[in-house]
Amino acid sequence: MKILFWLSDFPKFSETFIRDQIIALIDRGHEILIFSEGGINHNELYALQGFEDYHLIDKVYSYQSIKPKNRFLFWIKTILKLFTRKGKFVRKLLKYSLIKKDFKFKSNYLFILNFIQTHNIEVIHTHFATNAQKNIWTKIIEFPVKHIITFHGFDIRLGLKHGKAFYKKVFEYTDKVIAISDYNKAILLQLGLDSAKIAAINNGINTDFYQRETPYEIHRPIRMISVARLVEEKGLIYLIKSLQIAVKQNIIPKDFNLKIIGEGPLRNELEQLIAKLNLSKNIQLLGAQNSIQVRNLLITSDLYVLSSIAEALPTVLLEAQSCELPILATDVGAVNKMLPDAVIVKAKDAKTLADGFKKLFDRQNQWKNMGQQGRTFVLKHFDTKQIVKQLDNLYRNK
Repeated sequence: MKILFWLSDFPKFSETFIRDQIIALIDRGHEILIFSEGGINHNELYALQGFEDYHLIDKVYSYQSIKPKNRFLFWIKTILKLFTRKGKFVRKLLKYSLIKKDFKFKSNYLFILNFIQTHNIEVIHTHFATNAQKNIWTKIIEFPVKHIITFHGFDIRLGLKHGKAFYKKVFEYTDKVIAISDYNKAILLQLGLDSAKIAAINNGINTDFYQRETPYEIHRPIRMISVARLVEEKGLIYLIKSLQIAVKQNIIPKDFNLKIIGEGPLRNELEQLIAKLNLSKNIQLLGAQNSIQVRNLLITSDLYVLSSIAEALPTVLLEAQSCELPILATDVGAVNKMLPDAVIVKAKDAKTLADGFKKLFDRQNQWKNMGQQGRTFVLKHFDTKQIVKQLDNLYRNK
């Protein structure tokens, strides 16, 4: 099948699960094109390292790249098409644009319509519902393309913030909405989505890639790792403060090491906090890293910490489990449903996180077993190869 993935940006370090989904679908024989509203994200091209054979960059299009080189000729052809059977959807689009008084993006709409017609697109799979708000017009004009939307965390939180009306049109016209967790499904129903339109399909990961090369062992000093954008909802301020508490109370060794992978607007604030708490020798902000670097750090770490105050289904927890790491995590989104044996604590509370470290370190002799249970759980429920079979069925079924 010819499937168009509609994204805000591509590639992104924080959305490697989308990259892996695309690769798995290509492996199953689908022809994938990628519409990236922001064009190719050159700042994060490193996220594709190791997957060069798939030539994903050659599959990326944007508003700019789909514009015809000869705009005058395009408009002449479009005008002439209006008076033919092939112009049916052009006429509907122009009528829709006039009714909505949406002249600003009318040209882009025509370019996109021409693009999906030219490439014989059968399915538009949009990640994040905010992007679907920009392409749902293709269903409103009854263009014969299947529309599928995957909700994640950011768009779920926006829906809760703005209420049922925010996604009303998207819910009305889309064919299927993928809920990546029971938590997301419950919110989608709360926001007014017809249950018949929901497809429960988890995000998956490449468990062959996220796999240990050597048996798990605990290092000295203890190596901790957290992968998170440096933004408020990741709760890193609480994590850093909790570590100071844990050291003072002799919960964790004073020579512990924590590596935080990710970049974002709070870098300066976090650096200042680390220095203020005299933890500069213990905590390193490594910035954004590619998948190979993340995997290599996961398999050489002793435990994983997630301190988020808002999530849906954090993919990084699947990656950490697949690498057999014991986990301390905050109770947000679907976290308590995706960890078979871990320490889970209340979010947005440094003291509670410190207590969580105590519970985890009290079970240090069980860490290896906790990690093995985690990998077994991910292999059963979140392996990309199994997830993509479900996507394949969703694309093909009416």
